[in-house]
Amino acid sequence: DDAVAELDALLRPTADASVDPDVRWQARLARAAVHQVQGRLDAAKADCESLAAELRAAGSRAAAFAPAALACLAELRSLQGDPQAALRALAALQVQQPNHPWLALLRAELAQRLGLPLEAAGLLEPFTSAADAEIYMVAAHADALLEGGQPWRALALVDARRLRRGAAEAPLPEALQLRRALALARIGQHDDARSQART
Repeated sequence: DDAVAELDALLRPTADASVDPDVRWQARLARAAVHQVQGRLDAAKADCESLAAELRAAGSRAAAFAPAALACLAELRSLQGDPQAALRALAALQVQQPNHPWLALLRAELAQRLGLPLEAAGLLEPFTSAADAEIYMVAAHADALLEGGQPWRALALVDARRLRRGAAEAPLPEALQLRRALALARIGQHDDARSQART
């Protein structure tokens, strides 16, 4: 499609030498992500490996991109049938980069694919307690809690954000309204089941 064509143009050997290396590296990472979504894992791996090689050649100038290249390769390992190795690689990477929420999100997504939703929730929790936490992180945390059978905690998570932001001045985004509704529905189902059990 058009987006991939633009990325291809940036990454051709004949591309304008004036293109900033950061732009090329970001383009290679983006193209690897597109290949993953399309299921073209060999192409994605080639981009991740090329990115890692370019970053090594660039030395300290590329330090900020290095975690992204390693995470790219680790995520591919999970998609190619070695999720435990991917978990270990991402965990080691987060030890070096503890304040990167996107690494926690990658680890959480992988944990959920492995059927470990509460482990996923624990990985996301440090990044969702602040009032300015990213909506996608809060939504992912709530999803993990819901999947793990903890609708009360999911509801508390979303309501805490609403209280911190001030419900009147800043209503919940639609993504969090949906999680709140799901949590309330599941709590209601749980209460109904308990009532029926007593009768």
